[in-house]
Amino acid sequence: MCIRCGIVTPYSARQVCPRKECEGKLERRPFDPAQANIVARWVSGTHTPRFTTLKSEEHTAQISKDVAKIIEEDFRAEGVNLLSSTTTFEMGINIGDLQKILLRNAPPTSANYVQRVGRSGRGEEKNAVCVTLCRRTKYDADAWHNPPRLMSGEVRPPTVFTKNPVIARRHFNATVYSQFLRAKIKDDRMLGEVKQNIRLEGFLPLDARKGIPPKWLKIPSPDIFLDFREWLNGQSEASVVRTATGRSILNAINGFENGKIICLESYKTVLDTIADELRVLMAEREKLFGEGGSTYETEKAIKDILDSNVIDVLAKRGFLPRYAFPLDLVTLETGWSRWSRDVDVELSRDRSLVIAEFAPRAQVIAHKKVFTSAGLYIVSKTDEPQRLWFSKCPGDASRSEQGPRSISLQGHAVRVIRQSRGKILGLSLNLRLSAYGSKKGLKV
Repeated sequence: MCIRCGIVTPYSARQVCPRKECEGKLERRPFDPAQANIVARWVSGTHTPRFTTLKSEEHTAQISKDVAKIIEEDFRAEGVNLLSSTTTFEMGINIGDLQKILLRNAPPTSANYVQRVGRSGRGEEKNAVCVTLCRRTKYDADAWHNPPRLMSGEVRPPTVFTKNPVIARRHFNATVYSQFLRAKIKDDRMLGEVKQNIRLEGFLPLDARKGIPPKWLKIPSPDIFLDFREWLNGQSEASVVRTATGRSILNAINGFENGKIICLESYKTVLDTIADELRVLMAEREKLFGEGGSTYETEKAIKDILDSNVIDVLAKRGFLPRYAFPLDLVTLETGWSRWSRDVDVELSRDRSLVIAEFAPRAQVIAHKKVFTSAGLYIVSKTDEPQRLWFSKCPGDASRSEQGPRSISLQGHAVRVIRQSRGKILGLSLNLRLSAYGSKKGLKV
């Protein structure tokens, strides 16, 4: 027992008190069950305390932001005792009385290690115990043999490659689109009073909304259409780019006119895809209604499309910057339609991982549920795989994509292989596969 703070512990390391900032020393004391607290009686073996239920939750990027916020509050209020988390809990989260942290592998950098273990021991008179599990990898083995390495080294400041054309194009799109929204919504007030959510319905072409009951729309008039393409075609470089930062973006995308062309093509692709899905859902609703079936799921998916936040939709489809990682994702749809998915989870993977983790019959666990992949998600024509052919010469491994009758002139028999370019589970991935393996891997 510490002679200064009175803490009871079964171990003594050079008589140092384990309580933070306590300068007292540990002394052996005779045990008196009548005077000792419940912890001391449990340590001595003279009392069996009643334990409460241990409740665990998941805090990862797989769950929605609303659910994650509720879990954080429950963890602070001790309604949740154990939290299994990824790097989503590494920064910006402050749990005052958090005491124990278990890392399932050695963090990649000293900055990651400091951030992760720094979540604990923030409260007054609270000790922090952080344990790192080292796996059978070379990196973890180095950390095992040289633990100070995890806490040493230079912390590199975050960097952004402004000349990256993919990032620059998305920021160019964000610049022009924000000015478009300001002109149409704030200045012209075409959507009336708009608060936080800017509904997608007003940005869909009128022919895509054909047949939708007017009562489902919340825009001032069913004929309203905010035409971004028409607006951008009327803009000049001087009217859009006014800062040095903006001009640096133009340098990365080969000028304003080139950026405008790619921007309009990308925007058209996103809206055409959504419009095709909307038409398919409307046709499905009409078919079910004619057959006397339930239209609830179909109507819910249509309403979810109309109610979607246009900024979120464009960010998820790669038109606008998405300040998260990774940037290019493939989604595992968890509902009858991607617009009526399980609202508590958002299952997505980087393109480099999706083939393994979302392959048919593969299972993903999220928010205490097991999701099993069924196959390709095909709703509209844009989802349908396109059959392609190429020929391969076994002599020099040369390939041709001119069609099924293509031949090689190298004097060898030509093997003709049929390939399929499809979208894997989330409309975001173009992939070429054959029975002989992958030709070019992922084609972004």
